[in-house]
Amino acid sequence: MKRILFLFNVGRIERLGTECPNEFFYGALDFDPNRFRVRMLGPHPPSQGLIGECGTVHPLPAMLRRMTVWLKQNRLSALIFVTRMVQIVFAGRHAVRDADLIVAVTSPWIFALNVLRRLAIVNTPFVGIAFGPFRAPKGAKGHAAALVRRALFRGATVIFTGEADRENYLAHIGGRRDDTRLMYFGVDENFWRPDRAAAGDYVFAIGSAFRDYGTLLAAWRDCRTKLKIVAANLEASPGTPDNVEIISGIWHSSDLSDSDIRALFQGARYVITPLHDTSRPAGQSATLQAMACGKAVILSKISGLWDPQTMVHLENCYLVTPGDVAALRSAIDYFESRPDEAARIGANARATVEQHYTTAIFTHQLEDFAEAMLETSR
Repeated sequence: MKRILFLFNVGRIERLGTECPNEFFYGALDFDPNRFRVRMLGPHPPSQGLIGECGTVHPLPAMLRRMTVWLKQNRLSALIFVTRMVQIVFAGRHAVRDADLIVAVTSPWIFALNVLRRLAIVNTPFVGIAFGPFRAPKGAKGHAAALVRRALFRGATVIFTGEADRENYLAHIGGRRDDTRLMYFGVDENFWRPDRAAAGDYVFAIGSAFRDYGTLLAAWRDCRTKLKIVAANLEASPGTPDNVEIISGIWHSSDLSDSDIRALFQGARYVITPLHDTSRPAGQSATLQAMACGKAVILSKISGLWDPQTMVHLENCYLVTPGDVAALRSAIDYFESRPDEAARIGANARATVEQHYTTAIFTHQLEDFAEAMLETSR
């Protein structure tokens, strides 16, 4: 039986033992127990009651957690991988040595493993799941940052959940295309499900990263329907329309449970994911969760749209130009005046998730890739 170790950031392992969707475990909870033994390493201890064959879970010591917070507060997030290195060497060394393959979720874990591999401290093969954007800022500092980032990624095998993100990585980080893989993110369609009895009288938006709520609020002026927004660090201003409710929430906090968020999706007329343009597949999880709940989504057509061939305007979503207030208002008016279209597109959206974007599809791809990597590393 092959032994797989998943390395997670905050917000994943804490959900074990609670009612939660499984997508942010990236297959760890769903690997075939007859073929794999899965363990996990993360920054915080889990809730009581481990799920499935997860095995031992190691928490990040409190000192390292405080260091991670300090680095983020002082805009030194690029150095978080140092705390991950310490965790691997001390808290997780036995789990790392025992694994046949490591799946590192996000860049800090990838950087940590790559450095430790070069120091001959870690010899276990690993694959990373990374998210951009990978283009460094202009200027001397940006050039230096780009050189460091290329060095930290060099030689790593990396999975991307959007083709544009992968191309951005190859253009700005370099490396061989054969060392990259594209696997579309999938959501837990059994958790995120339609509920016709939950129909409400509001429109819903959620998320913080790369969100363009300025454009959304400008487009919402004079709209009579209530708008609910769940986001971190977003506050109402004097110009915010009276029918806009802003709810504070962040994914890895306990302000709102996953079930609370599901209920907000289920009760919405339709959902809006307004985004700043980026090569990253921003808004991917929130959009797919809404689609799995049978909701039509107005989505910014960013350069990082993960699957343009499948995400089709007026078939399973409504695509708008990023930052275009008039285009977004036109989309809002379209659904406000055509509830039957919102229902049709929402039904198609649910079918699209079932066919292309479930955790089962992602997990099977990752299982097959893990076995192929292990065969190659023998």
